Amino acid sequence: MSSVPFTPAVNADTLILPCGSGGATYSVLMPTGVAVDGRECSCSLVLDKRVKIIFQHAFSSSKLTSVTIPNSVTSIGTQAFAFNSSLTTISIPKALVILGSNVFERDSSLTKINYCGALTEFPITPTCTSK
Repeated sequence: MSSVPFTPAVNADTLILPCGSGGATYSVLMPTGVAVDGRECSCSLVLDKRVKIIFQHAFSSSKLTSVTIPNSVTSIGTQAFAFNSSLTTISIPKALVILGSNVFERDSSLTKINYCGALTEFPITPTCTSK
C-alpha cells in the first residue's frame, strides 16, 4: 500500500461542496482536485467529478453511510474513511492506482465494496458490478 504523494498547496483555490444534512460540506483544493476536510459529512455521498485525490483522513470519523467515488479519482489517502461506523457501502473506480494504508480502519459496518480494479488491499473482498 502506498501513501498519497501530495502536499496541499497553501495558495490553492477551494471549492466547498455539500455532503449530507445540516449544511455539512467538504472542500476540494483546485486545480489539483484534492478532497479534504469532509469529517462533518453524513448520509450518502456522491463525490464531485472534479475530485482526483482523496487526501489522508479526509472523511475519517464522518457519519457517511455510502460513498460513490467518481472515475476521476486515482488515489485514496491513509485512513481517508477510517473510524466511520456508519459506512456500509462504497463504490471505487477501476482507475484507482493508490490505496493508502488503513483506509477503512474500524469501519465495522462496511459490508460492500464495489471495485473492478487490480488492487487487493481491502478489508473485505470487493464485488465487481459494472455500471
